[in-house]
Amino acid sequence: MTTLPRPYGGPPRIWHGSATSRNSPELAAKHGDPLFTANAIQPRAAYAELIAYYRERFAAYGHDPARARVAAGSGGLLVADTERQAAARYKDLYEARVAQTFRPHLAGRAGYNTPFRTIEDAIADGPQLIGSPQQIIDKILGYHGVYGHDLQSITVDGFGLEHGEQLETLQRFAEEIAPVVRREAPSTLWEEAGV
Repeated sequence: MTTLPRPYGGPPRIWHGSATSRNSPELAAKHGDPLFTANAIQPRAAYAELIAYYRERFAAYGHDPARARVAAGSGGLLVADTERQAAARYKDLYEARVAQTFRPHLAGRAGYNTPFRTIEDAIADGPQLIGSPQQIIDKILGYHGVYGHDLQSITVDGFGLEHGEQLETLQRFAEEIAPVVRREAPSTLWEEAGV
């Protein structure tokens, strides 16, 4: 199989996505590929377990453990001046989404229903990046302390946020949050040949 147009920088690097199953971390480890963990709705410990399994299997397959790369997603991004402002702006949107996606018949099965039912729970313990710039920095660095990830993906939720709010959130992330995270949790991911 081939792709058109051809990749500019050589063959693209395949990132294996993982949310709840050990199948993707196993496959990524076997092939020496990086792992992208969803980090979207479950508690930090669930994703940390998958990442630890990936790293263990990566080494077991004979790959250099220093080359085990991890990315983490997020359950949404909203930057405001204070936690209170962020919670007030996002509360109805977040809680409506949680109610809309709740599947009672799948209760207790990982990956289907978030245990973070309120905006307060999501801000305090969930993977959502909602709050002041410093709160979001602290949360990403907290994840980095557990995951040791090289790449942080962000999701700006279009569910109810005006286009201008989405752009403002992205701009604030780029200007106020990303530089601090890059400084405090540096990565050599982009320096590797063929990435």
